[in-house]
Amino acid sequence: MARAMNLPRRAMQRRKFSCHRAATRTHSGSNNIENRVTLPDHSEASEHVSEDNSDDFDPEPSGTVHLHEALDGDLDFNPDLELNLDSGYGSAEENPEQESAFYNDLINQLSAEGPTMASHDENTKRLTIPEEKKWNTFCELTGREPFESLNACNASIFKAYLHWRLKNSRVKKESSIMTYWNVLSMVYAQKTARWMDGGVLYDVGNFIRTLGLDRSKKDKSGLYVEDLDLILHYLYVRDGFVYAHERLRVQLALILIIAGATATRPNALIGNVLYKHAEFQLFPPSPGGTRPRLGLEFSLVNVKKSAGSSKILIFGFHEEHTLLHDPVLHMLALAFADSAFLNEFSSPKQIYEIEVPSHVDR
Repeated sequence: MARAMNLPRRAMQRRKFSCHRAATRTHSGSNNIENRVTLPDHSEASEHVSEDNSDDFDPEPSGTVHLHEALDGDLDFNPDLELNLDSGYGSAEENPEQESAFYNDLINQLSAEGPTMASHDENTKRLTIPEEKKWNTFCELTGREPFESLNACNASIFKAYLHWRLKNSRVKKESSIMTYWNVLSMVYAQKTARWMDGGVLYDVGNFIRTLGLDRSKKDKSGLYVEDLDLILHYLYVRDGFVYAHERLRVQLALILIIAGATATRPNALIGNVLYKHAEFQLFPPSPGGTRPRLGLEFSLVNVKKSAGSSKILIFGFHEEHTLLHDPVLHMLALAFADSAFLNEFSSPKQIYEIEVPSHVDR
């Protein structure tokens, strides 16, 4: 069962928006209703955790034994010895001469392969194309050969290039010139198959700070629930735009709700979310209630990469009292309209007629 933790309150700050971000994990992606027996549900407890606390809320199962508790007992336990055994050190099966030869061969192989380049995603790679064209234009202006000038890794040439970039643009922010420089460094690594000298990076970085550009940070305001409701009210009531099909209005509303609740970039949602990334789940009725509660598990697969790798982000939603910004309701409407259920459900009645025993999680 996925662990629940409070969603960082970058958005929905005035009134609690019922969304809990689930721990990141690999997800198979099926949008079917599941009635499965798992561990007792602790998701309700997570609602009582302070909103300022972004740590995982993981109620500890009974039977967990802490290491320090075990060490307090009369156990014949040597941590250093256990670590050595686990890591494989001290194994009598290894031949020192063979191991030495293996690692020497590995060193030679890695040396022949050269530097390990960064694994950039396609969006990042596309940034290098216009920057390389700008570099070629600058080299043509100064009568230099583009690759040779790049390969020379001369700080004075790079600084002159950035001065030319600044002069021929409307850039006012230091961060913009720094971005140009970072992308040009990527072009250098791609073309020369080596990393730029640290002294050159330090020199050019200091030069950028002498250009007298604006270093201020742009304030980013949060999206409040009240603001979202105003946007959705305008979309549904006052917007006079004629859509090719009115279902697009519902899709746009769902995107606004998910974006506001998860604080994710539009590129992670628009054109990159499929029905296989959504899964409805049934939970036992609330105390005093009769019908099961419906939840939505939403997986975002096209998120910004960090340190060369990206993870699937999974968010959990439950039904909202305010239907205007209820993500479960909007996704349910679209799924029925598109006959997207693997279970071939055609109406909400078929879902809510499923009985979830009170003794199971969902």
